[in-house]
Amino acid sequence: MIEQEAARLAELSAAAWVRAALERNDDGEFRARRIELTIGAEPRGFEWVEWDYGSCALVSCPTSLSEIAAWLRDGHGAVKPQVRNIEFAMPSVSPTGTWENLPSRSSRDRPALEWPSRRVVFHDLEPRTQLVPSAFLVSPDAPSFPTLDMASEAFFHGVERSFTPMPSYEALIIREQTSDVRIARVAFSMTEVVVTVDTLNAGDRVPIKVSFVADGVSIGDDRIVLGFSEDRTSVFALPSGVPSEWWLTLSRGTRWLDFRYSSRYHQPADVDLETEALDAEDAVLALMFGGEDAQTEFKRELPADDAGKRKLARVVAAFANGRGGVILFGIDADEATIIGIGETFPKARDRLTDIVSGNVTPSLDVEVRAYEISSRLVVGLVVPSGDEPPYGAGRTNPRYYIRRNASTLPAQPDDIRRVLGETRPGNRGR
Repeated sequence: MIEQEAARLAELSAAAWVRAALERNDDGEFRARRIELTIGAEPRGFEWVEWDYGSCALVSCPTSLSEIAAWLRDGHGAVKPQVRNIEFAMPSVSPTGTWENLPSRSSRDRPALEWPSRRVVFHDLEPRTQLVPSAFLVSPDAPSFPTLDMASEAFFHGVERSFTPMPSYEALIIREQTSDVRIARVAFSMTEVVVTVDTLNAGDRVPIKVSFVADGVSIGDDRIVLGFSEDRTSVFALPSGVPSEWWLTLSRGTRWLDFRYSSRYHQPADVDLETEALDAEDAVLALMFGGEDAQTEFKRELPADDAGKRKLARVVAAFANGRGGVILFGIDADEATIIGIGETFPKARDRLTDIVSGNVTPSLDVEVRAYEISSRLVVGLVVPSGDEPPYGAGRTNPRYYIRRNASTLPAQPDDIRRVLGETRPGNRGR
C-alpha cells in the first residue's frame, strides 16, 4: 500500500507540508519517530518550526509532492529525506495502512484542515513504550520538555501538560485534502436548518447535491451550482423541530465531498443553534423542547451552598471545554415546566457571575440573561466555547470536566487532548 501511495502522490499537483519528530541514534544519525505529511491547502496556523535539542529534533516546513513520493519509495536508501537541512531515515512502518475520510474542520488532527480530507496511517514496526531521551530537552531557541513524548504532544497537538501522554504508534500520517467544496456553516432554528456551502473554484459549474437526514428520515435533497450564483445556501424545513440525530452530506455523482453528523455520542463543533431571533418565551421553550443535552442544563434554583456552587462550576467548565452551552434556572426538568426563581434579576446576575469568577479557571466571560415568562423569572447563564482551554472547576487545584450528552464527567487525558486539538472558531454561546 505504501508503494501505491507513493505512485499516486507522484502524479498529483498540489502544495505539501511536513512535520516530523526526529530522534538521533547511537551512530549520530536521525531517524523519524513520527512524520506527518499534509497535501493541499496550507493548514491554518501552520508554522515553520525547528526545535533542535541535539538528541532529537521537531521540525516543520513546506515540501513538495515529488520529495514526499521519493521518501515513501526510498526512505531508507542512499539518498535520505531532508527537512530544514536535517537528514533523517524514514521510520520502519507496516506495509499496509489504515485510512478514513474526514470532514472539513475535523478535530481529528491539529491543526485542523479547512477542507475534507483522506487520512492514511502507517504504524511503527519498532514501537517503544516511551520515547525517553538521555536528558531533559532544553534549547535556547525552543521550549523545554522532560521527555520527547511531551515535546511531541506539544508539537503535533498543541498540548503542554504535566501528565505523561500515551505513546503513539502512528509513525507515518498522510493527510490529503480531497475536495475543493466544503460545508461552511450549518445553522439550526426551531423550524429550519440553513446549510452554507463554500468552494475554492469560483468557476465550478457542476451541480452538487446537498442531502439532509433527520432522526432516520430523509428531509430532502437540494442542488447547488456554485459557479452561477452567490447564493450558496440550502434550506431544509424541520417539521418536528431540531432533530436529536442528523446527517448532512455534499456529493457529486457517486463521490462524497463533505459531511457533518450529530448523534448521542458526537456533536460537531461548528454548528449553530440560533435562538436570538425568538422572543423570550419561544427561546426558553425551544431549549426546553430539546431537553438537557451536551449544551443545555436545567435547574430549579440558583446554588444555595458551597456544594451547589462547585457543581455549577463543573458544568460551566465542561461547557467551556466543548461547544459552549446555557444553564436555565427556574425550570423543573422532571416536569418540563417553568417555575421561575424567587429573587430579582440583578441579584441573580451578580450571584452567578461571582460563582463563575470565583470557581472557574482560567477566567471566563459569561453572559446572564433574563426571561420574563407569565410573570415568572427564568435566568439563563450563557457559557461560551472558551478560547483558553482546558477550563477547570476550582481556583487553586482545578479539576477538568467535559460534557457528554446530558452528563458532566471528569476529563481524561484523551479528552483534554481532544479539547485542545479542536479548532475553535470563537465564542458560540446559545
